[in-house]
Amino acid sequence: MSTKSTLVIIAATLISAHAIALDESLPRRGVLGAQLSLVDEEVQSRLGLERREGVQIVGVMPDSAALAAGLQESDVVLSVDDADIRGDDALTDAVNELGSHKGGEEVALRVLRDGEERIVTARLNPMPEESYPDFATEYGFVTVDGVRHRTIVTKPDDDGPFPAVLFLQGLGCTSIDMWFREDDHVRQLLAGFTNAGFVTVRAEKRGVGDSEGGPCNEMDFQTELRGHKAALGYAQSLEYTDNVFLFGHSMGGVFAPLVAENENIDGVIVFGTIGKPLPHYFAENNERQFRLRRLKETVIEQKMNQIEEFIQLFFGERLTPGEIMARDATFKTFFEPRNSDDTHFHRVHYTFWHQLDDIDKAQAWSQVSAPVLVLYGEADYAASRDDHPYIRDAVNTKHPGNATLIELEGIGHGFETSDSQQETMLNRFAGEFNPIVVDTAVQWIRKRL
Repeated sequence: MSTKSTLVIIAATLISAHAIALDESLPRRGVLGAQLSLVDEEVQSRLGLERREGVQIVGVMPDSAALAAGLQESDVVLSVDDADIRGDDALTDAVNELGSHKGGEEVALRVLRDGEERIVTARLNPMPEESYPDFATEYGFVTVDGVRHRTIVTKPDDDGPFPAVLFLQGLGCTSIDMWFREDDHVRQLLAGFTNAGFVTVRAEKRGVGDSEGGPCNEMDFQTELRGHKAALGYAQSLEYTDNVFLFGHSMGGVFAPLVAENENIDGVIVFGTIGKPLPHYFAENNERQFRLRRLKETVIEQKMNQIEEFIQLFFGERLTPGEIMARDATFKTFFEPRNSDDTHFHRVHYTFWHQLDDIDKAQAWSQVSAPVLVLYGEADYAASRDDHPYIRDAVNTKHPGNATLIELEGIGHGFETSDSQQETMLNRFAGEFNPIVVDTAVQWIRKRL
């Protein structure tokens, strides 16, 4: 998912899993409590700022570190702890710089107010925890390669034991600690499971939220896989869980059969994911989206020729994005809108994609002996429809009848209500949360308990 223009800054390898409820030894990330935005053109002109220089405070939360430090609406933050905030990634950089601090730590902000610069020191508050009126939330951690990852559990208020759903999130480094986003679709999905009587478990990726390590976008595929496997061990170790199911969303569905490998799990659910080899997926996905945008056939043909060349260079010859752009400068305009640079493609390190391309996904799915539910939303523009029967058939070839495919009307990639792929693409996940995925998954799980 792309970075929004406005953010709230709440701003042989050994794998060991520790089930520690309400753990205090992994500190909470610090939160400034200010709403930040890219500097608008009027402010930029009035203050004589360069394009994408600084970020603008457009809101200050009550009882926040920002308010206590005297920060005000219309202040422009030019640097955080001597790190200049400028360029196309100014907003993201500000978020990351602030997010690198823990609660109780001080941060020095160089602020422009009424044309004058000043240094403002703010002592960040610890990030609050998710809370729900009808069930409990527990914070702990799991240690992977010596790095602690934040875990978050939602649990019914009874004693249990309960069936558990381990959530495997999609691509990128977005936090899934959603204390301030009550309308977030993933939060509503997990709350739906817990309201239905299930424990849910999730773990932040390294370098995200409270988790140690990072930067997250430097992780390769195998490192992230070890994190997901450790999260499964954590879910299985909780004293109030019995049956454990995986729920893989988007790229999380690619990890799902690899996490399930050689593990005693009770079922796997995937939604809006990839089944075919990556070169096939990239070609199909891009062509579909070009057609949804109603580009002219001549333009689509031109763009697909570049896609095919990219696939050969990136997956065939194993070149880095930087090496591809050095070979052909026209690829710069190909990479930029895909959140890419010399070493990253779609926000993650190029080695992530190369390692993933080495994996035979059909073979991985054929090794899953647990029941599998494959879900596809018919308004999903970010996943290919054909990948989903491909997964079903890969499972059933070796384990006949184990996998079921269900196509769901009126739902897009982000669990949102939508009438069509085109509407979903144009509105970018803006529809209301659609409970059909969690309702379908709950019914399927209950039949297997």
